[in-house]
Amino acid sequence: MDRLPPYNAEAEEAVLGSLLIGQGDMLHEVEPILQPSDFFKEKGGWIYQAVLNLNKRESAIDFVTICDELEQMGKLDQAGGPAYVMSLINAVPTSLHAEHYAKIVYEHSVRRQLIQVAQDIVTLAYGNGTEGVEDLLAKAEQKLAKVGQRLRPKVYTVEDVLSGFWDELFEPTGKVAKRIFTGLPGIDGPLLGIESGRLLAMGAVPGTGKTAVALNAVRGAIKNNKGEIAVLYFHPEQPREEITQLLWCSGTTNVPPIRLKAMMTPKERRQEFVKAEAFINGSTQTRGIGQMKAEYLAADPTPEEIEALTQSQAEIDGVPIILEDPAGQNIHQILATIRRVRYKLPDHVFLLVVFDGAHLIPGMGEGNRTQELAAITRNLKIAAQKLVTADGQAAGAIIANTQLNREIFQNVANRVYLMKHLKDSGSWEADSDVIIFIDRGSVFSNNGNETKQWDPFKIIGAKNRQTSKLFTAYFVMNTSTMMVRGRDLT
Repeated sequence: MDRLPPYNAEAEEAVLGSLLIGQGDMLHEVEPILQPSDFFKEKGGWIYQAVLNLNKRESAIDFVTICDELEQMGKLDQAGGPAYVMSLINAVPTSLHAEHYAKIVYEHSVRRQLIQVAQDIVTLAYGNGTEGVEDLLAKAEQKLAKVGQRLRPKVYTVEDVLSGFWDELFEPTGKVAKRIFTGLPGIDGPLLGIESGRLLAMGAVPGTGKTAVALNAVRGAIKNNKGEIAVLYFHPEQPREEITQLLWCSGTTNVPPIRLKAMMTPKERRQEFVKAEAFINGSTQTRGIGQMKAEYLAADPTPEEIEALTQSQAEIDGVPIILEDPAGQNIHQILATIRRVRYKLPDHVFLLVVFDGAHLIPGMGEGNRTQELAAITRNLKIAAQKLVTADGQAAGAIIANTQLNREIFQNVANRVYLMKHLKDSGSWEADSDVIIFIDRGSVFSNNGNETKQWDPFKIIGAKNRQTSKLFTAYFVMNTSTMMVRGRDLT
């Protein structure tokens, strides 16, 4: 390129001169805006770093101390010596406009960073072709996101927010405290639905039905908020076909997923399908069918079943439900996916992000697994506040399923759920707005609840940032179709 990178030499000298004239009085306005690396002229960054060093030690900031600090840094001669420092003092008549000068320097710094990122992206695109397009896009978005992380957020005063509240009082639009309802008594009742900007963590032991509860929350949210919601569902543990089958069958009263799989098997091979007697008898989806399980699974679809599946599909038609397999993706690649989905949606649409198996997100070399989880949960919390809500301009929330450690099995008869039972509990406890445990008694019983078609689920609130009040709630789910008594069935 034959053009110089964008910079403003006069603004860089003016901001430094303002700090020297005012003896650092304006540093409280400049420091939140500028870093030493924002100066195009390297010697300007050295002098600014000297100012920051003196301020950190609560030393005086003037011509003498700056020169001495630069000397200690070994940069005085390279910075132009005492003569250049004195010239900065003479560059501006007053320090009152330091913040304005700092903004000019910062804006040019961002432009230079964008140019560098653009060049890096060109290099990525011209790579050796071993990386997939999705990986390239994720890396490009990460580089752009790093530039955007330092953008100063829009400042809102209490007066601004109250003005919006008054508008909502007389002409409610639902933008204030936007929330969605799932129809699950154990969630909607104590939490008043899922509020925008929240990170909700659901923990349970393996086999409890975390996926079933998550899909029920999705299904209920779609039924109660159709036309105002989109769903991004991350499913690292199960293929998209199985997730779709579960979601489809959960809207029926008579078609469990195992029956759907048999119906979609060619008739001449259906007998082979049902010969797996041990599998059929052990499946929770065949509870309540009776003794004729093989005959039931081998039968052709009935008109009633076809009608039930048709009605179930009609309930979810028209709602964007995006299935994403994040296997092998790190947290930054996952955030890039969320960012792309949010960008394509109107602001009035509530984006519900469900991560079914957050404990499977790999780390990025932060150290041990505890440090990796801390980085993951922190990024999920930031995503709940910034990405899914488009930095407060739209609505959205995140539900993350995770597993518990084995400590809960030490006394299953008198089990008490505590936040320490979450895997790497410290990070979840710090970053989640709501933490609930899902307890399903049949998981801990010896007979595995082999005969019951309806299973009670206990929802235990271990953290509730909305009200600080902890709670215990219940609902009953059909083990075959995942439908909920009291919401889907009477």
